[in-house]
Amino acid sequence: MLYHTSQLFRGIGIIVSTLIFAGCAPATISHFASDKIVAAYPDGTPMMNERYDADSTIRGEENYTFRQQLDLLEHRFKESGRKQILIYAFGGMNDMAFEVERSEELTRAIWETSDYYPVMLAWESNLFDCYLDHLFFIRQGVDVGPWGVASSPFYFMMDFGRALMRLPVNMYNQSKMMFTTADDFNFTGVSDTTLQQLQNHPMTMYLGEDCMPWHEVWLARFAYFAGTPVRFFTTSLIDWCAGSSLSVMQARARSAFGKYTVLNYNDDQYIESFLHPPKGVYAQLCEQLQKICASDSTIEITLVGHSLGPYIINEVISKYGDKLPIRNIVYMSAVTNVRTVGNVITPYLRDHPEARFYNLTCHPRAEEYEMMCYGVLPQGSALEWITRYFISPVDCDDYAVGLWPVAFACFPRIFSGCEAQVVNKAFGISDPITNVTDSEFARPESHTDFSEPELRFWDPVFWDVPKSRKGKNWLLLGSPALQKKTQ
Repeated sequence: MLYHTSQLFRGIGIIVSTLIFAGCAPATISHFASDKIVAAYPDGTPMMNERYDADSTIRGEENYTFRQQLDLLEHRFKESGRKQILIYAFGGMNDMAFEVERSEELTRAIWETSDYYPVMLAWESNLFDCYLDHLFFIRQGVDVGPWGVASSPFYFMMDFGRALMRLPVNMYNQSKMMFTTADDFNFTGVSDTTLQQLQNHPMTMYLGEDCMPWHEVWLARFAYFAGTPVRFFTTSLIDWCAGSSLSVMQARARSAFGKYTVLNYNDDQYIESFLHPPKGVYAQLCEQLQKICASDSTIEITLVGHSLGPYIINEVISKYGDKLPIRNIVYMSAVTNVRTVGNVITPYLRDHPEARFYNLTCHPRAEEYEMMCYGVLPQGSALEWITRYFISPVDCDDYAVGLWPVAFACFPRIFSGCEAQVVNKAFGISDPITNVTDSEFARPESHTDFSEPELRFWDPVFWDVPKSRKGKNWLLLGSPALQKKTQ
């Protein structure tokens, strides 16, 4: 009875999240992208969505295997004659249907505008779907099945109580935006002597120009003030499910490389699966890439991860970095903390002096001022949410490197010996040099902007700092060939 109850709850959760976030139609992958989208179920097994064959017929997942998809990837890559592979890992809090749809856009855009062979890493990371897993099934990192339902009321009350007790502090933290000014973000308090010392540092640090109009500042402050009563509810809701959901997202990212089971000393089957876990979908992909690259020494790989995507990028580097020709590692508004970067990226750069690491962020003021739903949702970007509600930092090394001031302060220390291989770049606000402007918006100015195809985030020009510019509210450090400031 308990088992059937747990399955009922899981089914209801999937239905609700699907209806709210993805609609009722299953995701369909085109024939062109069928080898270029590698999707993972929460347990790390391959998700074989429906796809169109060349004759426009739909092939269901029961009619082909992941092994066939990997073989198709190898065949098409060699047939293309391209020598560069771009692997893009989606961030968290995304529904699979959205990621598949966006992957269709990105694969075609990357193919048509670059020499890369694109491979999209999609995974189910919907916020409320992950919270339902936490509430009903996952206990201490293990799926306990029906027994999780029995304890779910206690976990529900624990999460609710935590959000309720933290609400005064959370609302206080949100009020800080009301009193910040441009001077708080643009190094106006730093002396010329200190700037000169930083200028001679071998690491490149770039902070784009803050051109936020004064009336937008006051409109944002007014909107947040007016939305305060509603944010008492929305802030509690986000805090309620955020931290627990993030843990599940991290587990899903790791499961895509290998699924471990709880160690049971009385069962040989459990011990064997613990010592030799089945390979997840991304582990199988990396092994196929090893095979492809071993046959051609001129192939190079670029890894790009947005938000939680660097969790997956880090796993690729730590498990397969010495076996793959990774030349560029690009973080975009990354959730990964300083300590992890120091443990994963730094050793790789030291062992591979030809590799480069790019940390791309929004302007710190844009992070703090980002408005969602006209001030109804909590203040700040999704990355600010993660820092405030999802995690409990013990020290500065637990903060996300997607926050430019964090990277600015910590990178010189953790990248000692390989500073010249690192670029820490923050885009500006309404900055004509660093922001791509269309008829309505300037991007990237928010956490979610980075995956927009219009930005061409796969272009090296997007990663690097501008070679020349004019303005007064921008900063370039660590590149002696360029002036510190230009009027």
